[in-house]
Amino acid sequence: MGIPERRERERQERRDAIVGAASRVFLRKGLSQATMEDIAREAELSKGALYLYFKNKDELFLNIALAALADFDELIARVAQSDRAPAEKVRELLVEYLRYAGENQSRFQVAMGWLVPNYSVGDESPLFEEYQQAVQRVFDASLKVLKEAVSAGELVLVSSAERTWLQCWGALFGLLIIENSRDEIERRIALEKPGVEGLAQDFIETFMGALAPAK
Repeated sequence: MGIPERRERERQERRDAIVGAASRVFLRKGLSQATMEDIAREAELSKGALYLYFKNKDELFLNIALAALADFDELIARVAQSDRAPAEKVRELLVEYLRYAGENQSRFQVAMGWLVPNYSVGDESPLFEEYQQAVQRVFDASLKVLKEAVSAGELVLVSSAERTWLQCWGALFGLLIIENSRDEIERRIALEKPGVEGLAQDFIETFMGALAPAK
């Protein structure tokens, strides 16, 4: 390996380390409260050195979000190309979404952090258009799986496919937040076992049952 190649590899390794540090800071402090100074400290860099790699906090967030969206691209393609029945593909897609959220908690939580109040990623970054396109691509590809099940007569909607899919996604995301806040929920509400455990998984069966055609 020549000197230019080694330097490029070292630069990429440093970028990856910074992104990892940013993920930890975002999780600990939240996107709105985290600062570049916090990230530099976590990455054990000077603030000036950090700016040699990333212009601002939004750029760091977008790198993390784009990585998560690339994972979802692969996940959706794998499910869409399977030989399962259309409705089973919808169920599998939702199950895989939960699996990914559980196995990649840091990346998932940071990538979804734009949903929290008081944070809005700026659209002036060159990465924002790529990010916007990736979000649209993931939504459209997953929506296509639902529409195919509806076209096959295996699921019946009472609203548009777009609204139904947004409702499902919102419900799952909200239930994941509840599951991750189990201790705080149980401080406030006395629940019989299993409490909040498995709420999102249970919802998938509720959702699929509600859309099943009447017999």
